[in-house]
Amino acid sequence: MFNSSDKNKAGRIIWIILIIFAVLGAFFYLKSSGKTLPDKINISPKPALQKDTRFGLDKIGNPSQTGEMLKKLGAAWTYKDISPNTPSKEIDDFIKRVENLEIVPVLNLSTADKKYPADETAWKNFIQKTADRYDGDGKNDMPKLKNPIKYWHIAQEWKVHWKGTAEEYVAFLNMTGEAIKKEDSGAKVILVGIAGRAMEALVYKYNLVKTPYSSSSLEIAANQGDKYEDEIKYIFENGKYDIIDFHSYEKNYFLEAKMKLLRDIYKINKPVWVMEAGGPFLKKSEGYTDEKSAQFLVKQHVQAFASGVERYIWALATAKSGGMWDSEPWINMPLLDTKHKPKPSFYAFALLAGKLNGFTKVEDLTNKNIGPESDYAYVFKFAKPGKTIYVLWADAGAKYDIPFSGKSKVLITHTPATSGQKTPKTESVSLKNGKVTFDLTANPIFVEEINPKRAN
Repeated sequence: MFNSSDKNKAGRIIWIILIIFAVLGAFFYLKSSGKTLPDKINISPKPALQKDTRFGLDKIGNPSQTGEMLKKLGAAWTYKDISPNTPSKEIDDFIKRVENLEIVPVLNLSTADKKYPADETAWKNFIQKTADRYDGDGKNDMPKLKNPIKYWHIAQEWKVHWKGTAEEYVAFLNMTGEAIKKEDSGAKVILVGIAGRAMEALVYKYNLVKTPYSSSSLEIAANQGDKYEDEIKYIFENGKYDIIDFHSYEKNYFLEAKMKLLRDIYKINKPVWVMEAGGPFLKKSEGYTDEKSAQFLVKQHVQAFASGVERYIWALATAKSGGMWDSEPWINMPLLDTKHKPKPSFYAFALLAGKLNGFTKVEDLTNKNIGPESDYAYVFKFAKPGKTIYVLWADAGAKYDIPFSGKSKVLITHTPATSGQKTPKTESVSLKNGKVTFDLTANPIFVEEINPKRAN
């Protein structure tokens, strides 16, 4: 008879024999099948940063001066222009700075002269080396890289920055995207941003807005609409890309129309990001004010998301001295002035992102059977887990009723749009007959039920 100790020893011996046979069996199978064991185990790639990245900022300035202020705004992505002439240290430093701000970086790629590369081999080598450095696979990565670069924008703007033809751009796009995905098959390629003027001209061409033509808009439509359309359609139809980009410097309510142009006219169903946005695109002599800028910031973001734009980047976080950005209308639109002092739009952005970050659904409840667009009472309903938030305004003034369930009160938060106003005005309103009547103005308000039993 075996005692318990003998039985345990015998069991261990049997398991050891089984493991040896399993290893030998696998070895002879691989040998007979012609397969080989890997030289080394692959390093698991780092996961991409998971954040609600709908809100973005560009021209963030020197993070040592602006970083903490911008971090509080809730923006989660930005981008940097690079070319083969950009030192690796400069790119590394940019990525480290924005990672410390918990902002997701996108790299915008172009040649130094904004044309098709004279040396294709050198360009592809540059792209593969750059993608390899920032793909987060643990091999040849930037030291202390926290999060991989997953989004690559190919040239900044059509047709302002790209200096070649549409055919040359498509060849450049496809070659560059292929080189990126050779290093990281999960990377996403963003198409060149279609210039706002070209989009506006095509919106007028297809009668997608009710706003009357101005003489300048007619001129743009006549001179640029047909001229650019064939080239833009060629890029859309022949390029290999994952995400569409158009630029959105607005002075009218054209965002929905621009999305209709892409979805209904051109039948493009790819995700849409706006890599450059700002507003109102006006000089002070044309009616620009800081108050209007704060209001436009809210209106543009809300309309963009309601129209299906996935990400929207306010292109001017900080004012810059010198060059084009130091002239109107560009100098008017940043959130911080040249001395890094917050403007009303800074506090409007903080309110907007704080209220809407994490939303899962948005509905446009605006009555559009009147016109032009400036006469609408704009109403948008955003759903968040356990909460519903309405955003409303009416440039011409209007009354609007919203029904609510239960007997709770409603919190109204007004966009902080006046100079010196750092915190938004709030008010609590009781329901009357299960609803609240709002007196809408050009200044957007955020409305939510206080302690709701459930989200509407």
